[in-house]
Amino acid sequence: MKKFLFAAVTALVCLSLVSCESSTEKGEIIDLKIGTYKVEVIREGDIDMFLMTSTVAGGDGKTTGIFNEAGVDLGMAHSLTDAENMQSKSVYRTDSNGRVLVFGMAAGKDTYKYGNDVINGSLKVTVKLYLNGKLLVEKVKVWNTEVEETDTFVINSAEYQ
Repeated sequence: MKKFLFAAVTALVCLSLVSCESSTEKGEIIDLKIGTYKVEVIREGDIDMFLMTSTVAGGDGKTTGIFNEAGVDLGMAHSLTDAENMQSKSVYRTDSNGRVLVFGMAAGKDTYKYGNDVINGSLKVTVKLYLNGKLLVEKVKVWNTEVEETDTFVINSAEYQ
């Protein structure tokens, strides 16, 4: 299940990055807004009951990528570690020349820990996307341990230009 979730999220984030520059009917390229993009991921609820796979990608498309809260350069794409996925809050950003930032996530009941046991728990994930400190969009997704879901949660800054 974890490998499937990872593959699904990675594929969606890659597709989102490929579609970051859109064209008009005349075939002209629309430039994306340049600035500092930031994504805040807030996890609430029964975090430890879920197996999560998350990826963040972006940057200027040439030389710089994304950075964590401590300012560590993570490259242009980063798969969150298990420890990062278990944090109640994660923040990632581009530098001031960023053109795009994409976050994708999938979650489901941790069957390694709970097997087929019936457990009741929920995970609420709120994602806030900013450009130069201004909130572009806020999205919320709730997962429940009683329902096996295969849908992913993706937010792409190119959709909010």
